[in-house]
Amino acid sequence: MGCKPSRLGDVYSFGILLLEMFTGTSPVDDMFKDGLSLRGYVGAAAASPEHLMDIMDRNLHSADNDIAYREECVRDCVVSVFDCGLSCSNEYLHSADNDIAYREECVRDCVVSVFDCGLSCPNESPYERCDMTKVSKELSAARERLLS
Repeated sequence: MGCKPSRLGDVYSFGILLLEMFTGTSPVDDMFKDGLSLRGYVGAAAASPEHLMDIMDRNLHSADNDIAYREECVRDCVVSVFDCGLSCSNEYLHSADNDIAYREECVRDCVVSVFDCGLSCPNESPYERCDMTKVSKELSAARERLLS
């Protein structure tokens, strides 16, 4: 608080915003005590993509097999992230391919990419934070993989 705004601070905030959006957890949640932070929470889960799916906001995915619901959740998830981080188009994620396992893998890959970007932005040291050009390219690549 009280510091001049900077690009490095913006990078940090962007990363925290991505993590907050995908976990559905505020960085000032009561669970973050004794040195635990949102970044630390996601970082611990990042050891395994399955753990990332466990901490992902439940509103972004469902355990049931309702394809229409899954497609709607995927679309909402992607649109939320890219509306915030990029100027994303409003393309629909519906396709003729209803292979649930394939879709789940695509969603998992996208989530892992987003969490990786989110974790690389809020490093404690401003000089170890990711370059926003790189973050933008990584998020665009994740989006393209999901939409292809």
